[in-house]
Amino acid sequence: MSSIVSEKEIKHIANLARLYLEDKDIEKFKNELDDILVYFKKLQELDTEGVEPTAHAVSISLPKREDKVGESIKREKILDHAPLSKNGFFVVDKVF
Repeated sequence: MSSIVSEKEIKHIANLARLYLEDKDIEKFKNELDDILVYFKKLQELDTEGVEPTAHAVSISLPKREDKVGESIKREKILDHAPLSKNGFFVVDKVF
């Protein structure tokens, strides 16, 4: 069976996802992605003429509640639980 995805493409996808893959992982993911894409090709062969698009597998109605404006929690009360706060905001470590 010919491969749908090349090793170069797997490396590119891994780079975009910021993943480091060893050579054995590249082959494994190449095979897994190939299997997924072959399955998608099979799905494209299905005749969906006359089938209505759906958002859910079953048609159910979810219970709804009335949207009411209520009292909010005061900022000071929330910040009282924070380990650190400054000028009315949470203080957190830098992410980058």
